[in-house]
Amino acid sequence: MAIEADDAQAAWFREHIEEATAEAIARRSTVDHLRSELGHRTDDWARDLERIAATELKNAHSEGVASYIEEEAGDQALVAKIPNPGACPSCLEAYTTDGATPRVFTLAALRANGSNVGRKARERKPVVESHHPHCDCELVQVPAGYTFTGRRLVRREVLSSVGGGDVASAAEPVEKGRDRKSVV
Repeated sequence: MAIEADDAQAAWFREHIEEATAEAIARRSTVDHLRSELGHRTDDWARDLERIAATELKNAHSEGVASYIEEEAGDQALVAKIPNPGACPSCLEAYTTDGATPRVFTLAALRANGSNVGRKARERKPVVESHHPHCDCELVQVPAGYTFTGRRLVRREVLSSVGGGDVASAAEPVEKGRDRKSVV
């Protein structure tokens, strides 16, 4: 019976979080405003409502970006989660190859991993949503023909030899402001 009560309470709380978050997004509210709204709706001021508000708004942002990418480029679109400088070791491990170079995923692969809510830290997977509470990694689309070298987005040029059909790739950095086609 206690488990059923906990499940019912969790569902009730989750419903209030979802409603308040949707309203906060529609009003373009801040994390502080959503935190206050959650406190008033649930009367549970003992919870870390700021953590919940920040994470839910970030999740909504990431889901919006993912939905846009999927609508424009399909679920096989290439994406990366860019950790901010000073990111935690968990995010660096999940979203970079060497602590700096972002990993490139298909959007479908991140969606297939679901959510990290309820997973222990060592069981977390790369996902569209926040990797953990207060995660601020940014979901971005990696345009076709581009990859990362370090933290720099670079264009790959495919060269084929005359008659041989051999294919090699070369990377040409594209820096912000230096090229009209710049994506960084």
